[in-house]
Amino acid sequence: MFQDLKLSSKIILGFAALIAITAVLGGIATFNMLTVRGQSVMLTEEYVPEVEVATRLRAASNGLMYAMRGYGLTGIDSYWREAETEAGLLDEALTDARELSESSKHLKTLASQLDTAQQARNT
Repeated sequence: MFQDLKLSSKIILGFAALIAITAVLGGIATFNMLTVRGQSVMLTEEYVPEVEVATRLRAASNGLMYAMRGYGLTGIDSYWREAETEAGLLDEALTDARELSESSKHLKTLASQLDTAQQARNT
């Protein structure tokens, strides 16, 4: 059947096959780009802010711990004022983390860890 076609018909079929292959590859590439776009949005809107708030939580809790240790060992009021400042920063970070946890559907472990952190803060 293919051998019975004219040369012009064979060339047209060849170009049609190339166009079909190009369209399929273009569709696959578009699908992959949309998938990557979704993942990058999730990264920038959920996971990067999670790292930022976790870093703030850690810094504030360490600062609070060191200030309270300094006050406990020396009784100097500047350590107490520093501890109050760090406690405020810790509360702000906990509030931000809770808001992030509520607005993000992919950060499931953050919510359970926030309860533990809040309990530790309250004691």
